[in-house]
Amino acid sequence: MPDEPHGLAVPASHRALTHTYGVGCSDAFLWVFAQGATNVHLDIAEQTGQLRSLLQDKPLPVLDAYRAGSGDLVQWGVTDNADLLAWIPVGDPERRPTVIIQAGRSARS
Repeated sequence: MPDEPHGLAVPASHRALTHTYGVGCSDAFLWVFAQGATNVHLDIAEQTGQLRSLLQDKPLPVLDAYRAGSGDLVQWGVTDNADLLAWIPVGDPERRPTVIIQAGRSARS
């Protein structure tokens, strides 16, 4: 397994979810990643590294309120519409906000 990106932390609830249901596609739309997935396209560390590389030096104003940058995001999933789903790693891991990045735009959900 590749080295984990800096700041990667997976909440226990997410580990329980992927332990129970596995990684991959849910409801034919949402792809859920997990630490240590045998498929690199479903591995949180691999996909987080790619997301951070993709967004490097690109401002995401929604992150300013959290004093975070795009290099802090942890990508935990993607949709069939290419929406990127990532945690903003601040505070309690079980209550981390998710940012959804769609077609170059971002919004907190």
